[in-house]
Amino acid sequence: MKKTVIELITTLGNGGAETLVKDYSLLINKNLFNYKLVIIRDLPNSVNSKILNANKIPYQVIFKKWNFFMKVIYRFFGDFYIERKLSKIVKDAKPDCIHFHLPRNLKYIKNISKKLKNIKLFFTIHSEPRYYFEDAKVYKNIKYIAENNDLTLIALHNKMKKEIIEKYYFTNTICLYNGINIDRFEKCDIDKNTIRRQLNINENAFVIGHVGRFTLAKNHSFLIDIFEIILKLKSDAVLLLVGNGELYDEVVCKIKEKNLYNNVMILSNRTDIPELLKSMDLFLFPSKYEGLPLSVIEAQMTGLNCLVSNQIPEESFISNNVCVKSLNVGAEEWANSAVQFKSNITPYNSKNDFDIKQIVKKLEKIYLM
Repeated sequence: MKKTVIELITTLGNGGAETLVKDYSLLINKNLFNYKLVIIRDLPNSVNSKILNANKIPYQVIFKKWNFFMKVIYRFFGDFYIERKLSKIVKDAKPDCIHFHLPRNLKYIKNISKKLKNIKLFFTIHSEPRYYFEDAKVYKNIKYIAENNDLTLIALHNKMKKEIIEKYYFTNTICLYNGINIDRFEKCDIDKNTIRRQLNINENAFVIGHVGRFTLAKNHSFLIDIFEIILKLKSDAVLLLVGNGELYDEVVCKIKEKNLYNNVMILSNRTDIPELLKSMDLFLFPSKYEGLPLSVIEAQMTGLNCLVSNQIPEESFISNNVCVKSLNVGAEEWANSAVQFKSNITPYNSKNDFDIKQIVKKLEKIYLM
């Protein structure tokens, strides 16, 4: 008999958690599971939404429309409305387990937790544990669900699992890596200059790239400071920022203030990430904190040199093409390391450890526990 699984996430935006859920939805064995993806609000123009729609993978949306009327409901009755809709979805689906993501959804699960008895709950920690367990509201919700329901936490790497168990005492924690479609990156053999021509970038330019949401964690402000100095060292330098997010306007404003607009390209809602990575000379990733950043792993898979912060977990390193730099040093030292790149790490894992097909098989076993 098939087990019924509800996967819950806020949107199908272009972030790492959303991309992972998209991959789960595509690859999970539909012969073993009645799999129901539920999202709070639809972003139909996002890459992940387009991919699921193209593959005819259905998902249920709580706010089916996002017009003025629904925005008013969300503002004044949002939690009540969402919880009521979730309760009905659970009642109708009768799931064996619910796997949910991102801190915002904790409160919805907490508030309907009495209706979730005898349902196995899984919650993935998508960032550094301190941003979950040292936030009073988030911690309170996790603790309440853990005490009153059958909750398993999923850590993205073993160091994270150990920290959650030993520092925050949530012993019911397991490890499951994020996954990547390895074939998509390995079989991308397009010529670098072909992509550059499509982007109107000089074939001899020094192209620096970053893939990630425009959020505080990704540290775009510091990234732009670094690039400003790189441009003084290499006048033909170009910065590709692939992504979008809540800090988009702030990032654009800083680029304009520093008069860098002619040397920076912002590319949003792209489905051709492997091809874009092929066009780059260096991947720059000065994040303030991370869970297990897929973009760093993807960049290594294409053979790119990667200059990353010391906040990136070592389990992300699968090649010798990585230089780790402290965020405590200035932008000038980062810029010099970018121009005169030199690796300073050894690989921790292999690319096969992140094969999304194998990761989903492990996830299926978890759901069947």
